[in-house]
Amino acid sequence: MQHLIDQARANFGEPGFRKLSWFQRRFYLNVKRPSWCKKSDQLYGLFANSKQLLTDGVVVWAHLVQANRQLFEPGEHDCPASVVFAPNPRQVVEIADIGQASKALYQLKGTEPSDPDLKEFAENITDEYVRTFGLKLPDKLFPGAELYEATTFVSRKHLPNGVLTLGFFPLLVAQHSPYYNIPQPSRYWPEELIRLWLERAR
Repeated sequence: MQHLIDQARANFGEPGFRKLSWFQRRFYLNVKRPSWCKKSDQLYGLFANSKQLLTDGVVVWAHLVQANRQLFEPGEHDCPASVVFAPNPRQVVEIADIGQASKALYQLKGTEPSDPDLKEFAENITDEYVRTFGLKLPDKLFPGAELYEATTFVSRKHLPNGVLTLGFFPLLVAQHSPYYNIPQPSRYWPEELIRLWLERAR
C-alpha cells in the first residue's frame, strides 16, 4: 500500500510548492463550512485554516474510527468523522496497523475504563459531538508508532462515489498541532485506489 500513498502525494505536489489554480481552490478543493458550524464549534478552526491546509498540508494514510451514519449512504450533507493517522509522512506505518489501532479505539465506545490514559478516549468516542484534533494514542492502544486521533470533515464531492465505502483513505493533514485535516480530494488519488474504492461499493 506504500506505493499508493506515495502516488497520492506525488499527484498533489509537495507542501508549499503546489500548483493549485484559483479555479480549483474556489470550487473543487473548497470545503464549504456548513451553516450549523459556528465559531463556538471547535470544528470552525478547520475551515478557518483550510487555505493553509491545502497549501502546506501533508498526505498520509488515515483509517476511519467512526462517522455520521449519513456518510455511508447517498445524500447531500457533508459531515464530521473521526480518524486515526500518523502525521509524520516519513514514518512508514502500514494501513493495516492504523486500522488495528482505530478498531481498538472504537472498542472503547460506551465503556468506562479505569485506566486514565484510556478514559479520555472512551469519553470522546462515546460522545459523538466532541471534536478532537491531534490526540496522541497511548502506546497501550498501539505500541511502536506515533498515531493520533482527530476529527475530520468529509466532503462528499471529494470521494469517488460521494459515499464512505472503504475504511481508509489518504488524508491531508496540517504539519503541526492541532492537526486540522480533511480527506485528500479523490481527484488526486491513484487510479488503483479509486478502482478499489468503487469495486467495494458494488
